[in-house]
Amino acid sequence: FSICFTGTGTGYLSSNREGGKGEDDIYSFMPSPPKTLVMTVVTKEKLDSNRVAILAGVNVQITDHENQAVTVTGGANQKYYATVDCNKEYVVKGTKEGYFTGEKVLTTSCTTRHDTVAVEVLLEKIVINKAIVLNNIYYDYDKWDIRPDAALELDKLVKILSENPGISIELGSHTDSRGKEKYNQTLSQKRAESAVAYIVSKGIASERITAKGYGESVPLNKCVDGVECTEEEYQLNRRTEFKVTSIGKK
Repeated sequence: FSICFTGTGTGYLSSNREGGKGEDDIYSFMPSPPKTLVMTVVTKEKLDSNRVAILAGVNVQITDHENQAVTVTGGANQKYYATVDCNKEYVVKGTKEGYFTGEKVLTTSCTTRHDTVAVEVLLEKIVINKAIVLNNIYYDYDKWDIRPDAALELDKLVKILSENPGISIELGSHTDSRGKEKYNQTLSQKRAESAVAYIVSKGIASERITAKGYGESVPLNKCVDGVECTEEEYQLNRRTEFKVTSIGKK
């Protein structure tokens, strides 16, 4: 009894049903779980020391698993809105000149009564000649063949280059200090060239990417010739990096 509506399908009522706190209790009611959701997107910039800040002027695009575009509105205060379906996969992508494309993949769920889903898209500023380490790029001893686990990581770089067609990069390979300096230089160059060949085989134009072997010349720690280090310290120097060398028009 004493029903009171506060909106379409929402409100309050009184009842003496079992399970209450007293004899007559006040209950709220609302519609059953929604069939569609409002997706709210906030765009942010990745800063140094893992800090983030709101980023303005981002172009936000939302597509479903069939690559169908979803209408996006808003933009004020770096918030964007779209109506999306329940239990469906969406790709939310943010692009801005001078930044790496930011992307978030999610599947909507409507098992609760919440009618909104919040998404944060993070973009990182492109800095010329800033080295970015590709994790888990490993080679067998004394070899430069691209292993399946390394291919998975290089595929991520292929994706970056595909989504940012205006950039050209240098792919650099580094060794630890063990072994002869000249040998390490040659080995790292072959490994860099092998990685570049793999990326080009995935459809990236060869003129956009340069191979560079650094050997043991750019260590990240104290592990130079004559210094005894742990295997973990040596591994830190055995790395593959890329850095943007130029930004052209998309």
